[in-house]
Amino acid sequence: MADRLTGNKALDTLAKDSTQLSGFLEKLRKAGYEIKPGKIDGGAVGQFSDGVFKYDPDNFRVFHLMHENRHFSQIQAARRAGIDPFDVDRPLHAAFEYDAYNYEIWLGKRFGLSDDYIQQTWHMRDRNRLPVHDRLLNDDVFLENLNAIFGYNPFK
Repeated sequence: MADRLTGNKALDTLAKDSTQLSGFLEKLRKAGYEIKPGKIDGGAVGQFSDGVFKYDPDNFRVFHLMHENRHFSQIQAARRAGIDPFDVDRPLHAAFEYDAYNYEIWLGKRFGLSDDYIQQTWHMRDRNRLPVHDRLLNDDVFLENLNAIFGYNPFK
């Protein structure tokens, strides 16, 4: 969501104007990702797919970079656990987003980001808690996958 701002000048800076972007992209290249700057269908500002990272340089901000870096960590953890992060069922994919938005909320509280930003992030996070999660949170295999990827249950 390109129009969300945190209220923190450093985090709201376009990533292309920061010192963080080059290191992030280099880390992705070393991991084998092709980098594709440009507009993304659906209004996203950053997006991983198998072997590709797309980002919109005109809207991709430092706080987006931090969110996408969280996804990169999730992807790496899933692969170490033998789980293909791009061939997961919808409930597990939603857990990736839920966890990344949890991370943003934690950052928001830690750095005193705007209440509006934190409220928007809570809403975006909660859209990724699906009705099926209530059943799956009692499923041993689903819980094992959550623990393998995240090291904890992001829904608790």
